[in-house]
Amino acid sequence: MVNIYNDYYINADANCFMLREKKTLTNKKTQEEYDNFTTLGYYSSLAGLYRGFIRVVERDAIMDERVQTLGDFIESMDDLFSALHNIISALEDLKSVYKDDEDDG
Repeated sequence: MVNIYNDYYINADANCFMLREKKTLTNKKTQEEYDNFTTLGYYSSLAGLYRGFIRVVERDAIMDERVQTLGDFIESMDDLFSALHNIISALEDLKSVYKDDEDDG
């Protein structure tokens, strides 16, 4: 799994990409904390996953009342898009490294 933003992750299998959310839960009997992953959606492409991810984060920010005003919402989305831009840039850099290796070999 790849962490893309806060507690949100991408996972994949042979058929699709999955958007997952990590939550830390506490075992009622032992009081030990553990991580639980919930699948939020299944997508046939990374582009579709990113669109779904943006919708989930927008809704969560409003439901959790982290966003109270339009200014808060814009700031929250700026942070999100900045994080996504960094991920996409890193993937493009990685892609170019592999392409250079293929050209050399």
